[in-house]
Amino acid sequence: MIVGTGPVARAVGRAFNRPPFRCAAVLSRDPARARRAAKEIGARIGVASLTELQPRAGTILLAVPDDAIAATARRLGAAGLARGRVLIHFSGALAASAMARPETRGALLASMHPLRSFAGAPKRGGGAARAPAARFASGAALRGTFFAIEGHPQAVRRARSLARAAGGVPVRVAPGAKPVYHAAAVMACNYFVALMARAVALLAAAGVDERHALRMLTPLVEGAWATMKRRGPTAALTGPVARGDVGTVASHLIALRAVDHQAADLYRALGVETLRLALRRGLPRPAALALRKLLSR
Repeated sequence: MIVGTGPVARAVGRAFNRPPFRCAAVLSRDPARARRAAKEIGARIGVASLTELQPRAGTILLAVPDDAIAATARRLGAAGLARGRVLIHFSGALAASAMARPETRGALLASMHPLRSFAGAPKRGGGAARAPAARFASGAALRGTFFAIEGHPQAVRRARSLARAAGGVPVRVAPGAKPVYHAAAVMACNYFVALMARAVALLAAAGVDERHALRMLTPLVEGAWATMKRRGPTAALTGPVARGDVGTVASHLIALRAVDHQAADLYRALGVETLRLALRRGLPRPAALALRKLLSR
């Protein structure tokens, strides 16, 4: 059984709804959404009330927002649906223990986070986004996805089986490390998007037509990513910090402070991190000291 009807619920529902597993029901407070999601997933029924459910499902998947996980688990437990069953949520930052409440005593708890962006998923009520909805609901986007899993050993075994059924790769993480794990994912995905948005804005400030800015940056980013995949981050590093070009970095900071103080601060923070990689590559100490002093101002 799946609780939730959002993009993650539909994606994991379709991906997991294959032998030896079968999705018995989709639960949502909105009856129409429950029915639509059940049809997309291939579940037997879509319902809006716990009283409509027959407690037959051995595994209950909570595909709800992080803030709703504890309350949802409590309601399931109060309805008698938790004891003896596997409860799994999909939060990246929360451990399985987020579902541990008096009402869920006797349930086997786990978390499994699909390390995949769902940015193309539609917003509620969005009529123009049906194509992305179909793509994510198909579950095809989860093939090859890494799933970070932790929790009760028996529940972890169930989560690993589900991940493999979806064509994914299960990976164990320590329960207490979930926030650090998720922060790494946020930095690699969300913060990368924010960084690219700032780079596009700076190109616009330099007089580049915004329609071309992202297209101009794309080959640069793709080339760096391809090299990093082959050789790792340290070997892929290029640019003025890696070369120890203090004068160029100084000119960048002067220019950025004139047009965008926040961009200058971001440049400095990322420059310090870049300098760490440059030192691993053997950047001479005098250049490193000069750059550190410049970037720390």
